[in-house]
Amino acid sequence: MKPIPTAQSKPKHRKQLNVLQTELLQTLYKFRFGTAELLSQYQEQSVRYTNVRLKILLKQEYVGRNYDSSYRIKQRPATYFLLPKAVRLLKTNPELDPKGLHLQYYNRAASALFVGHWLRLFRIYLKLNRLYGEQLECFMGSELAEQSRFPRPLPDAYLSFSGAHAGTPDCMLELLESSTPLDRLRQRLNRYLRHYELGSWEGEYPRILLVCDNVGLQREIQRYMARTLEYRGVRVQCYITTVKALMNAGGYKDDVWTDVGEPDGSLAL
Repeated sequence: MKPIPTAQSKPKHRKQLNVLQTELLQTLYKFRFGTAELLSQYQEQSVRYTNVRLKILLKQEYVGRNYDSSYRIKQRPATYFLLPKAVRLLKTNPELDPKGLHLQYYNRAASALFVGHWLRLFRIYLKLNRLYGEQLECFMGSELAEQSRFPRPLPDAYLSFSGAHAGTPDCMLELLESSTPLDRLRQRLNRYLRHYELGSWEGEYPRILLVCDNVGLQREIQRYMARTLEYRGVRVQCYITTVKALMNAGGYKDDVWTDVGEPDGSLAL
């Protein structure tokens, strides 16, 4: 006769994740990090219900959280990321990039600058989605890890347009921040030019979209790219703007971009 299980030895049965909880995990895979506000906007749900889902996922150890007393003092929201348990679950989805999922294992040790970069990219995505809606398909760097045709390091995002915007060329987007040393920013920009010169991209080479965190950096990068493109004879389309200008755009027709080779004029994509 088998022994009767004691209360301590009873297996723990947890409810299977529902659609919105699973979607929240997939959203964190896409953007690496998120706040309750950003996640609620992406899922088009109230912040209240997003917090409820996050609380459940925290308790079941699917997500981790960056939050301590300094966040409260500085009025910073908690940031969330995937834990290994969630990564193992998402690996059963063949549509998700295995290498991109593997990158999630490093989230816990990420620096504040790295987390902030991804949160700003999340906000930029939400703005672009408001401007273009379902006619924009946006792949973040975490979704491109296995795609060998892209330059390394990977772009922050890859944009593809359809419908009324089908004539708009695909774009590779880079968020440039003044907290990064200028020489490192130049290295990131030069990798696009080297990649273009290899000639391995099939079809029209994507536009390069540079989003700078302030006007001073925009001017510096614009001058550098104009000189470099002319010197190397690279005929790639490169447009630049600031985070503020992009976030203030009222519609996709707003002239918020500048061709780095034509600094005196603004245009829309």
